[in-house]
Amino acid sequence: MTREELAAIGLASYGPHWQSPLARAIGTSPRHMRRLVSGESPITDGIAADIRKVLGAADIADPDWPRDAWIVGDGAEQGREYVVHVKRPRFVARAIAVGDDGLPEPGEQPADILTGIVYSGDGYMIAEIVWIDPPPAGPGAMYRLLEQAADAIDASAE
Repeated sequence: MTREELAAIGLASYGPHWQSPLARAIGTSPRHMRRLVSGESPITDGIAADIRKVLGAADIADPDWPRDAWIVGDGAEQGREYVVHVKRPRFVARAIAVGDDGLPEPGEQPADILTGIVYSGDGYMIAEIVWIDPPPAGPGAMYRLLEQAADAIDASAE
């Protein structure tokens, strides 16, 4: 597990102030969690296993992450929502609410909808994608992955 993966999972699982709750959940100190995030301490296989256990993935055959491929939740900025794909190819993206004109709602600003990969759903866009692994290749692979992300966002709203 990398520092970036740890931060993405922590943010998606516990929200903007994730370090202390995740540290308590896995039985370590918030200070140790900060050292893991900064790279001062290595993220050992044991720490990664403890995190998988907390997320309900300890007995899953896929060693990378849990049975559920998607985490949808609020980010550090109030009102910002993110979707995280926790199976390869892993990524974090922002779900941006848009109006009938296709532009971000005022509360969503600033929002980068001009660069990178953007997917338009019903009333939102998936943008500001940060890849943890290389993006999928092949005809239609990116579209299918973002369709699944849209389905995960829709399911979380129900």
